[in-house]
Amino acid sequence: MINRSYFVEGIDWTRNCRASLSLVHRQLLRPLEMRGQTTVKTRSKPYNSQDEIKTIQQSRRDQNHTTEIRKELNSLIVTMDNIGDSFEDGYIGLNSDKS
Repeated sequence: MINRSYFVEGIDWTRNCRASLSLVHRQLLRPLEMRGQTTVKTRSKPYNSQDEIKTIQQSRRDQNHTTEIRKELNSLIVTMDNIGDSFEDGYIGLNSDKS
């Protein structure tokens, strides 16, 4: 593999890839920002630090857990509706027998 240097406004890609990508990202988004479609946020810490990875993993676990709870609640609601319908059918049947 040939090691080549690509320059974007004086930043060497082979030495500082993250800074170069950040600069290119800002340059690409600048026209959008001028039109008011998005804003460019700069980061003060490096991407994917261990704390950030743990936070992302925890939020994914929380989201999956919330989805599971939501499914269980929906299943319980359907079961309760079915029990209620059965009870109402039986109750109506008892009332109709009394009349």
